[in-house]
This record gives sequence, C-alpha cells and structure tokens, in this order.
Amino acid sequence: MSNDFFTLLTAVGKNKLAAAATGGAPLKLTHMAVGDGDNGGYYTPSEAQAALKHEVWRAPLNNLSTDPQNPNWIIAELVIPDEVGGFTIREVGVFDAAGALIAVGKFPESYKPVLADGANKQLYVRLIMEVSNAAAVTLQVDPSVVLATRATVDQRIAEELAKLDGKPSVRAATTAAIALAGLQTVDGVALQAGDRVLVKNQANGADNGIYIASAGNWGRSVDANASMEVTPGLFVAVEQGRLQGRRAGRRAGLGRRQGLERQGRGRRHPGQGHGGGTGAGGHPRRPAESQGGGAQRDESGCSPDRRRQRAGRFAGAGGGRAAGWRHSG
Repeated sequence: MSNDFFTLLTAVGKNKLAAAATGGAPLKLTHMAVGDGDNGGYYTPSEAQAALKHEVWRAPLNNLSTDPQNPNWIIAELVIPDEVGGFTIREVGVFDAAGALIAVGKFPESYKPVLADGANKQLYVRLIMEVSNAAAVTLQVDPSVVLATRATVDQRIAEELAKLDGKPSVRAATTAAIALAGLQTVDGVALQAGDRVLVKNQANGADNGIYIASAGNWGRSVDANASMEVTPGLFVAVEQGRLQGRRAGRRAGLGRRQGLERQGRGRRHPGQGHGGGTGAGGHPRRPAESQGGGAQRDESGCSPDRRRQRAGRFAGAGGGRAAGWRHSG
C-alpha cells in the first residue's frame, strides 16, 4: 500500500458542491475530525466514504480560506489544544453543517501527546481541498473557537499596516500616462522587475496607484490594492527620478478621483537664491529680515559696513521685505 498523502472530495461532497455551483445554497463547511486509521494503520481513502474509519476527535474549524496563489484551493485548518490528546492521527475529514463528510484525507502519522505522557503540545492540522468553484463554499468560521496561528497573526498585521496613510517608498513616479506593462524608463529611471512605481498621470483616474513593475502586465502593490488601503491622506516617498525624485506623493480624495498628486518637501526653486525656496504648501519661504527699519539686524559681530551691505541685499526701499516674498498690501 502506498503511503503517499492526499485529500479527495467524497461523492457526497462533489454532489453538494455541484448543486451549490448551479444556484443552490452555498456549501457551509463547519467541522474537522481526526482519526487513527483502519485498525491503527494507514488505509487509502475513497470517494464512497461517509465517515472516518476510526474518529478520535472532532471540533469546529479554526480557519477556512482560499489559497492566495490557487483560488480553487480551499484550506481548512484545525488546532488541537494542549489538553486533548493520547491518540495518533492518520486520517482527517471535513464536514458540513449537516454533518456530511465532504472531504477525507490521508495524514502523516502524528502522535498528539497529553501532559501525562511527559510532554505536551498543540497540534496544527491543515487540509487542502481542490474545487472547481470556490465561490460555492461559504468561507466562515465561528470566531469564538479560533486560535490564531503565526501566519494568521502576520497576515493580520500586514493588513492593518496597509491601511495606514504612509506607504513604503517607490523607486520612481510617472510624469505622464504610461502603458502599465513591461520594463520601461520612468522619469529617467530604468525600471527593474519588482520596483514599486507611483502611477499618477493616467487618463482614467481609476488606473492610478502604486504598481509593481514587471516584464509582463503590472499588478498593484499589495499595500494599496483595496479601497480601505488607499486612504484620503495616502503618502509615499519617491526615491529617484529627474523631476519626481526625493519628492512625496499624496492622494487627494477617496471618491471617484483616484489620482495621486505630489507635494513638495521644501525644495528650493531655481532663481530664488537665499530668499527663495518653497515649503510643503508651495509658498515661498521667508528668510531672516529686518523687523524695524532698512538695516538688517546682525548678531555676528561684523563691521557696520558689512551690516549695511547685508541690509542692502535683503531689504527694499523702506526696508522690511525680503526678495521672493510677496507683499500683499
């Protein structure tokens, strides 16, 4: 007898999935059971089974989800707690809300100890079912019986971080509409596979966002591919680029407008010299200036001539206003 390990849908499971896929009620998977096999040994599961050969423990599912890389794979998970044990697992089964065996699997022999054995542990059991239409299965578990696994916690943390305004930096940002495919040059930056790119100039605003460059079609970044992750104050730094490098992008509004706008970060505009420069709001930065008359105040101890020279540089006739700062009235 082969000792290869696998999972298969039972005949009852196939019929219920087919009915759900053609308009019937979705199949609701609720429980998983484990058993020690046929007379304490392995056996080959079959579609005709309606129960495990020798069930030793059953409990509500801890988690039920689809595989992110294979959408037709349904993953059922069970955690056997510390206080349960004293048996060996060789078979597993998944049951629906009516108690019908939907899938059965051959499981690598695993002993679940209890403290009386001199050791104790929680045991994590994972079963994968391949279905033709995952939408026919209700992916719901009872939260009161869920024990979080490390992978579940890591995933939840990543999801919550993705909802924050600040996003990891992008390598480049667009300056015009582009084709969202292929490795190309954006704002003078030759992109490589895996680079994050801020796309903000597409004709259709819904196409803007943060993308991952690739040789084929680009996909959206996982931290900005859902509405809840694209917040009104979304903010991202741009690492490189002739025009956009070392700037920051800020999304303006959540509604129908999907565009991303960049916001200056105190960069000085050419030609404004000491009195120029712009702040985050785009207004000229006001340098030190006289608060009283035409002479610039100086605490460095330089000569009166030098002070007069500085006063002539920064103060206009009548004093008080520096070059580059607009006087409104």
